[in-house]
Amino acid sequence: MKGELQWNDAQVRFGEYDSKPTMHENEEEEFGSSADLEYDKETFNFDFEVQNVKSTRKISIELDGYESKSNITYCSTGLTMWKAAEFLCDHLVKQPSILDSKNILELGSGLGLCGILSEHLTDEKASIHMTDGDTDTLAHLRSNIQKNLGNCSSIECHQLLWSKENAETYLKHAAGNKKFDIILASDIIYNPCVVDPMWETVKVLLADNGIYLFAFARRQVEVSAKDVLEAGLSAGFEYEECEETNPNEDLFVYKFRKKTSL
Repeated sequence: MKGELQWNDAQVRFGEYDSKPTMHENEEEEFGSSADLEYDKETFNFDFEVQNVKSTRKISIELDGYESKSNITYCSTGLTMWKAAEFLCDHLVKQPSILDSKNILELGSGLGLCGILSEHLTDEKASIHMTDGDTDTLAHLRSNIQKNLGNCSSIECHQLLWSKENAETYLKHAAGNKKFDIILASDIIYNPCVVDPMWETVKVLLADNGIYLFAFARRQVEVSAKDVLEAGLSAGFEYEECEETNPNEDLFVYKFRKKTSL
C-alpha cells in the first residue's frame, strides 16, 4: 500500500532480498516447492468454541497461505501457520472478556489468526490494529481479514517495522497517540537481532497499565525463551507464565507488564 516499504523478513537473515516471484524449469520437481507465489498454496482451517454460563459459541476461521515447506515461507515466514499462534488463541478463548472494550495491537500478525479471532471475541467498543513488516505477508493478511470479517470497521492493518523510532511514528500517525491496552504476539522471534527492536516497539506502544501476551514455541533457531525474558526484564518489564505454558510441548505463553516505580 501507499507509504509502505518493500521489505521481507528474509532481509534479517540474508540482507537484501528480491521478493518478485521466480520459477525455474523443473524447480518444483527438483526441490519440492517453488519461490513463486502461485505455487505451494495451502488453506488453514480453525474451529474454536467459546463457552459462557448460557451457551457455547463456535468460531470458524479460514486462512489462505502457503505450505510450511515452501521456499517462499523461508523468505516470508508469516505466510504459513506456526503452532504458537493457535496456542495463544486457546489462551484468549478461555478468557475472552480481557479483550472487551480494549485498544488491541498485534505484532507480526502473519496470516491473521490471533487478530481475527480477537475480533470475534471482543465487544463493539474494542479496536484492533493488526501489523506485520513483511510486504508479501501483509497482502495475504489483508485478504484474510476481508475473507473472514468483510469490511470490519474495528480492524486496521498496517506495516510496522520494529524499532523505537518506527514505533513512535506508528503511535503518532497510525494510532492517533493512543497507546494500546493489550499487545498480542506469537512465534515472532526467529533471530537474536530482532529481540531488542521488539522490546523497543512494545515499550513505546504499550500503555503503562497494559499487558503484553507473548506466545513462544521452541524451534531450531538461535534464540531461546530465556533470551527473550531476560531482554524483557532489561527493557523494564516483569512477567508471569500463563497457565497454558507447557514445556513438555515446547510451548510457552507469558504475560508482561511494565514495571511500576516505587
